[in-house]
Amino acid sequence: MHAGGLIGFASAFSIPAGTSMLPTVVAPAQLPMANAIMMGVRQLTMLAGPLLAGLLFALFGDGSANTRAPGAAGGIGAAFALDALSFLVATWTLSKVRALHVAPPGSPEPVLRAVGAGIAMVWNDTALRTCMLYWGLCAFVVGGTMQVALPVLAGNVLHGASALGLIMGVHGAGSLAGMALSGVLGRFRVRNFGTTVLLVDVLVGLLLVPFGLVAATWQAAGLMLVIGVLGGYMQVAVFSWLQQRVPRAMLGRAMSIFMFIFMGVAPLSAALTGWLLQHMSLAQLFGGAGLFLMGTALLAWLLTPMSTLSDKPSPPAQA
Repeated sequence: MHAGGLIGFASAFSIPAGTSMLPTVVAPAQLPMANAIMMGVRQLTMLAGPLLAGLLFALFGDGSANTRAPGAAGGIGAAFALDALSFLVATWTLSKVRALHVAPPGSPEPVLRAVGAGIAMVWNDTALRTCMLYWGLCAFVVGGTMQVALPVLAGNVLHGASALGLIMGVHGAGSLAGMALSGVLGRFRVRNFGTTVLLVDVLVGLLLVPFGLVAATWQAAGLMLVIGVLGGYMQVAVFSWLQQRVPRAMLGRAMSIFMFIFMGVAPLSAALTGWLLQHMSLAQLFGGAGLFLMGTALLAWLLTPMSTLSDKPSPPAQA
C-alpha cells in the first residue's frame, strides 16, 4: 500500500511534467505528430505490458499454486525487476533530451502560490475555463458509467471477466488506432478544433445510448472500438491544443489542473453511478449518460465560445 501511494504521488508530478516538456523539444508545427507518437507508444506499452507480465508469471510462477514453495512467486519478482530496469532506461534517455527553447530560470516560488497562479491563469482565460469546466462535467457523467456500469454489463449480461477483458482490449486498440490516425491526418478538423470536440462528443453520446441493450460481446466490443478511435484521435488534438494555448511557464500547472479534473471526479462519479444503478436499469443508465453528453455538447455549442476555438494559438480572452 505504501509503495502504491508513493508511485501515485510520483505520477502526479511526472505525468504533467512529461506533457509540458514536449513543446520545448519539438517545433510547434510538429506537436500533433509528436503527441500522436508519444501517446501511441504509451498505449502500445499499456497493451503489451500485461501480456509480458503474464508471460513472466507463466514461466517463473505467480505464487498462486503454493505460496510457500521457494521461487513459486519468481514471476512477480521478475516483473518488478523488469519494471525497475525500464525506469533506468527512461532516466538515461531523458538525460539525452535537449530543449530547443530554454527559458531563463526564475526566482523560486512557494508551492501554494504557484498552484494559485496556475488556477488563476486558467480561470482568467475564458477559453481555458470553459473547456476545463466542460471536460470536467463530461468526465463526471461518462467516467463513472464506463468504470462501474461496463463491468456490471459484462458480469450480468455477457460472459463475465473474459467479456470485459475483450471489450477493454478492443477499446485500447481503438485508442491506439485513433492516435495513429491523428498522426496521419494531422490537423483534420470539422470547421475548427472546438466544433470537432463537440461533434465527437455527440457521436460518443450516440454510441453510449445502445450500450444497455447489447446482448452479445461482439456488439459491445464494436461500440467500444469506435469510441476508442474517436477518443484516441481527440486526445492527441486536446493535448496539442493545450500545449500551444498555455504559456510555457504555466504549462505544467495547466496540465496538472487538467489531470486533476479527470482523476478527481473519478471516485465521485463512480459512487454516483453505483447509487444510480440501484434505482435504474443498465439501459436507462447508458441511455441517460449518452443523452446527457449530447445535450451538454449542444448547450456548449449554443452558449459558450467552444465552437469558435481553433488550433492556432490566440491571446487569452479575459473574463
